[in-house]
Amino acid sequence: VECAPVDMCKIRANILDNAIEAVSDDELRDVDPEFKKIELSFKRTDKFFLISLTNPCVLCPVIVDGQIETHKNDKKNHGFGLVNAKEAAANYGGELSVECEQKSSGFIFRTEILFDLEEE
Repeated sequence: VECAPVDMCKIRANILDNAIEAVSDDELRDVDPEFKKIELSFKRTDKFFLISLTNPCVLCPVIVDGQIETHKNDKKNHGFGLVNAKEAAANYGGELSVECEQKSSGFIFRTEILFDLEEE
């Protein structure tokens, strides 16, 4: 994917910022360190390029129409990071998806950005 550096930065910075904030939650303080991992991976085949990020979180965020509703009180100035990442990915035909899965120690949140290389 030929992606402008500023757009790739928007994508990575926004998804990483959310993951770091989630892992830093005080409620995860006493959780097994093995559970408190942020995993970022990049995979490429002839057909697609995938950016995948997983991180633990205390609560599963509310996801409406593929977007996370911010839990912060100042909704005017928060809650647009993933929107920015989604828009940056869309500039190159990419699709951003999010999901949250319950685990024994809490929840695992996954963000994926998929670029279809067959359309290039």
